[in-house]
This record gives sequence, C-alpha cells and structure tokens, in this order.
Amino acid sequence: MRPCVNIELGIPLPNTTVPIVPVVSSWKSSQGSCSRQQFPVVLSYACTIHKSQGLSLDQAVINIGKREFSLGLTYVALSRVRSFDGVLLKYFSFERLESLKKKRELADRRAFEELLNRH
Repeated sequence: MRPCVNIELGIPLPNTTVPIVPVVSSWKSSQGSCSRQQFPVVLSYACTIHKSQGLSLDQAVINIGKREFSLGLTYVALSRVRSFDGVLLKYFSFERLESLKKKRELADRRAFEELLNRH
C-alpha cells in the first residue's frame, strides 16, 4: 500500500488510511451531457459492548481490545450475535485470552461459584 497524503493540507496520513475514491458516471440525454459523482460508502453502526447488552444481532464485527476492562465483557460481546457465523473478530493475540486466567476477579468468581454449589 502506498502512503497517503492529505492533498489539501500536505500532511502524511497513517498507513491504515483507506482512501474513498469518488465514482463518476457520465451519460448523454436528450437535454445534453450529464454526470454524477458519488462516494461508495456503506451505512454502518457502532456501539460499545455495554450498550449492546440486551440486543440480539445477526452480524457483528467485534474488537475485544488489548485488555479486559471488566471481567465478562468479551463474553457479552460474543453472546450478542445469534450465530457464530455472524461474528467477525478483529485481530487480537492469543495472549489476550490467556491473560484472563490470571485475573483476580476470575479466581474470586470461581470461589463464589464453588461456595454456591455447596449449598
């Protein structure tokens, strides 16, 4: 991918920048030549994992981030989608999931569940 530069400001843009190239259509009609310029964009929505609680989604692109802000958020995000076929996870390292095992909150939750199961 070649580097992008903001032409108006002359500043380099990040390598992750995806330019939106306008599409121009031209045609002739009985009243003269016509042209139309459009930008090929798709309407999309985003929300936080907290905001998604209670929703049932057909599809979702999920970014679980670099760390767990609150134990269980990854589960909440994944469980909002009706089928795993509708889940697209943004890349994350395996260490991201491994780190959950070391969370004190997880140990506390397991201890509490064991206590509940005894009664």
